[in-house]
Amino acid sequence: MSRYETAHYSNRREYLNWLAEVYGVDRADVVLLSSILGTDQDFDGLPAALKGWPP
Repeated sequence: MSRYETAHYSNRREYLNWLAEVYGVDRADVVLLSSILGTDQDFDGLPAALKGWPP
């Protein structure tokens, strides 16, 4: 089971879509930022970075 499934998402794409919706950030920006930070930051660094993302 992947860590995304453990966190109740089908896959990483679904998780990134959810982050985009919750933080009101364009999905393309979430994907770009996630590719810069890397998958090891998906549950820590990425949400923290999105909190300060301009609306």
